[in-house]
Amino acid sequence: MMGRRQLLRGIAGGAVLGTLARAGAGIPLLPVFRTPTAAFTPTFYSHALSLDGSGIVETCSPVLFDLDGDGYPEIIFGTTNRVVTPSGVSYSGKARVYVVRQKDRTKPPEVVASFDVPKLRSDDTNGGAIQGPIAVGLLQPGDPTPYLVFGVAADVGEQQTTSGGVLAYRYRPGSGGAFGSFDLAWRFETQDIREGGARFGRPAPVVSMPLIADLNGDGRNEVFFGSWDHYFYLLDAQGRQLWRFFNRDTIWSSATAVDVDGDGILEAVCGSDISAGGIDPLTGQPTSNGGYVYCFKFAGQFQPPRFANPNDGREQLLWRAGPFPEAIYSSPAAADLDGDGQYEIVVGTGPSFGRSQRQFLGNFVLCLDARTGQEKWRALTNAHGWTSPAIANLLNETNPATGKPRLQVVIASSMDPGQIASTSQLDNDSRLFLIDHQGNHRWSQGGRPGVRVTDYDGQSNFFIYGSPILADYDGDGTVEALIPIGWSIAVVRNGVQVAALRSDFTLASSPVVADLDNDGKLEVVAVGSRLCTPINCVPFSLSNRAWLYSWNLNAPATARRPWPMVRRSASGMATLPLGAAPPARTPLALPPGSTGPQSFDLSLSSLDGPIGFSLELGSTLTTFVTATTLREQVDAIPRPAVRLTVDPSQAPNQDQLQQGQTLTFGGTLTFRPTNPSATLIPSRLELVITLNARQQFVPFGSVRSSL
Repeated sequence: MMGRRQLLRGIAGGAVLGTLARAGAGIPLLPVFRTPTAAFTPTFYSHALSLDGSGIVETCSPVLFDLDGDGYPEIIFGTTNRVVTPSGVSYSGKARVYVVRQKDRTKPPEVVASFDVPKLRSDDTNGGAIQGPIAVGLLQPGDPTPYLVFGVAADVGEQQTTSGGVLAYRYRPGSGGAFGSFDLAWRFETQDIREGGARFGRPAPVVSMPLIADLNGDGRNEVFFGSWDHYFYLLDAQGRQLWRFFNRDTIWSSATAVDVDGDGILEAVCGSDISAGGIDPLTGQPTSNGGYVYCFKFAGQFQPPRFANPNDGREQLLWRAGPFPEAIYSSPAAADLDGDGQYEIVVGTGPSFGRSQRQFLGNFVLCLDARTGQEKWRALTNAHGWTSPAIANLLNETNPATGKPRLQVVIASSMDPGQIASTSQLDNDSRLFLIDHQGNHRWSQGGRPGVRVTDYDGQSNFFIYGSPILADYDGDGTVEALIPIGWSIAVVRNGVQVAALRSDFTLASSPVVADLDNDGKLEVVAVGSRLCTPINCVPFSLSNRAWLYSWNLNAPATARRPWPMVRRSASGMATLPLGAAPPARTPLALPPGSTGPQSFDLSLSSLDGPIGFSLELGSTLTTFVTATTLREQVDAIPRPAVRLTVDPSQAPNQDQLQQGQTLTFGGTLTFRPTNPSATLIPSRLELVITLNARQQFVPFGSVRSSL
């Protein structure tokens, strides 16, 4: 797995990414005027923020999280340490973490905090690059302050001098109106394992997004990730290794957390590579080129293994699917696609083993039964699906047997960058696919599955690194897909590209959509850089730095955003909650015949851990129903909850009641998380309160999913 795989690793690490941004087209990376050939008018950014001396943003997609709890979400991302000069490429720059916010859409975003990635070892030449998104979440029991957890990596050319691993930084709130700062909480070093048995004396890179989730049901979050050292890891909140599992090949994929067996405790699902020439640590049989999807279960009597041999840790393996004919670089997502009340796992592939000699076998999107790992369907694509899927109900379909929504998968594919120059233009499209719950393609163009997506000037021959996000970007009630390509964010509605949000430089990471400034309207934010080579990047004064772009939208903040950022959540949990049945009158906690004020508590759940939220009560109920937020404590971990108090004596029009008559009041209670990327379940409660002449009442409620 040398040679070609090494080239691709250089691409992912950024060593040659700039040469690919315009590969095959011969167009330079300079912001020169190009005549648009697209069917739409490009939309220029509202603001551009240049981060001088920051290092280059490559595949680290930004995430959103309200770190200081002031109601304004911060944009969090990282850079690499690569520097390009006329004399060549070096890794002498400073990889950095940036925290940016925009409290006024008429003004550019501002950097509120930043810090350099430190050396993991004293003899490292530099701190490692940040390639995967930064995970944000709570780690310590009883500690309401969030942590930033991210992997650090070394490009192929610097693995002998820079260490890889995972770092965790604790947010420290400021005082007197200041934003605050970050302290290094812990660091974790991976092992020195390379392809072909090579060892460089340094820990191996981590290029994926760590997953922050409670994976063993103890009420405390753990950190899960895979590394290029061929291991999956589970760490506790202090960064101590609880478990590891040997895969015998590199891991690029980021994990998702999902309760696959319905016991109320999350499992970790992640993809991996596998290559020929080794021995499978589980079966003892020779390996073949391809990839696996793993599901690990840590609930129950979890005993950390002793690590006496590489097979330790396999007792936590619930199932393994594969091998498939291509490496799984894509990161899995989980949802109930068909509305039957059970989760499915969806994942793409990666450009590892080529495709011309493999007759397109590696170009597909895979759907697995989350309970067993059994393959349910495989949807073929025109090229590799490096990107990760996003899932929502874009077609407004339901399962007639259950009344639950049927969901669709949105995923992008693009030509393997090593083959762009040697393949036909027909195959050289970057395409976006909408695939339904049965694996059928629902978007097509030119007689082929998928929609051709383009840069602002109509070009489509770019390799897509960023994953799609889903949001109603114009507020018309229809959810669009947004995907980075070239210098733009392509916007696709109902299988047609309707816009391209234009920047000045390459965008290789996913955008985010949120109401950043609390003005009631949405913004789109993307980060990128001038990705260039020594012979194709003039002037150099504009390179070697990050650029952040924001576009002001007219869509209201209440517009649907079923997948607002990469991995859907800042904690890395790319999971949609199980869809709820249509509203039905189901009695809540208050029995018939009650008189006087009565209260009951409703516990909420969130895939993103303890979060703050606001309440909005329908106006028809406000005269005699009050709702207040609670902070329940479960194993010292706060959980969101609400208390409803109903006082029938304050209900209107009681004097009109006659014996045997009733008054019925209907209204909604809407829960909005403070953190725009979080998911609250339920998101809305529909109440029906019936009042008779004796002031006896029965409240009814139903949950409507946030899908």
